[in-house]
Amino acid sequence: MWIAVILLLISLTLNFIGYWYVRKTLTKLLFISDNLDYMDTSLKAFKANLDAVYEAERFYGDETLEALCQHAKEVTNDIDMFSEVIEVFEMEDYDEEINEEEEESGEEENP
Repeated sequence: MWIAVILLLISLTLNFIGYWYVRKTLTKLLFISDNLDYMDTSLKAFKANLDAVYEAERFYGDETLEALCQHAKEVTNDIDMFSEVIEVFEMEDYDEEINEEEEESGEEENP
């Protein structure tokens, strides 16, 4: 009997720690995702302004600005690729939440 109680307490403790860790990790992931969207928008605006400066008559053909434009394009592509990875994880989490809610509502309907 005591062994069962001890195992139950250990199980509850480990479940609580697991829940806390998953919640903390998901909170950080959502924070990163939100800030990544803002950074992506800012970087695209910067790239557009940089391209406009490069296209101006005064700076057209400047190798430094051309290299800077190329680097901005590469960084934007990297951020887009990372954003797609984040969106895939968010969609999987959303699908799991929907499935859990459907299962819970199905259990409530069938006592």
